[in-house]
Amino acid sequence: MPRPRLTPLLVAVGSLALLGRALLPADAVPAVPAIAGMSDRVVLLDPGHGGYDPGVIGPGGEVEKEIVLDIALRLRELLAAAGVQVVMTRETDRHLMDPEEAARLGSRKRSDMEARLRLAGEARPDVFVSLHVNSYPAPRWWGPQTFFNREGHPDGERLAGSIQDSLNRTVPGADRRANPRNQLFLLENLDMPAVIVELGFVSHPAEARRLMDASHRDALAWAIFSGLAGYFLAATPLSGR
Repeated sequence: MPRPRLTPLLVAVGSLALLGRALLPADAVPAVPAIAGMSDRVVLLDPGHGGYDPGVIGPGGEVEKEIVLDIALRLRELLAAAGVQVVMTRETDRHLMDPEEAARLGSRKRSDMEARLRLAGEARPDVFVSLHVNSYPAPRWWGPQTFFNREGHPDGERLAGSIQDSLNRTVPGADRRANPRNQLFLLENLDMPAVIVELGFVSHPAEARRLMDASHRDALAWAIFSGLAGYFLAATPLSGR
């Protein structure tokens, strides 16, 4: 599979930014100017897992919590350069679990999830984007996919579709659709547009190798950034606040 290629964002002041047709090499992430219409937005980035919880681990030792944190930090740089205020649930390899709460709830994972919900409630972001990595027993499945809760905020589906379309444009051969998914704790309990982005399958040998490649991580960060830009610049009101 060829290396990912990036689609530059063409920005016109006072008008909708469009995704350009020209392609750049995967190791040449375009510089991002401040973008009118994005500087008043707040994005909460949630790199999944962390600390005691590694997430899924690929056959070659690829660790979900490390992959998603690195891509989230790359995405934060792009968003900040565009004037977006970025809040992160974690910036280092740590969990958010509170031992006393975990004991009361009988679950470390539930305590960690509750802490992420509280951060979202305090930050009141326009959108919530949680980054994860997928795994499946059959190694043939691959490709990034975005999930939303159909019963959640009405703009969640549009947000998921914008990010998924951008991922499909960026990752050669990717053709998945944004998928509604119930019974995902975070998506069920957030009242702003929220998505979970599964960045690929560590159970697929070739994709696992790509997820460990810096240029592919840059491409994924750029794709999510472009999807967020398309979502924000197509909407007039602030959705989450």
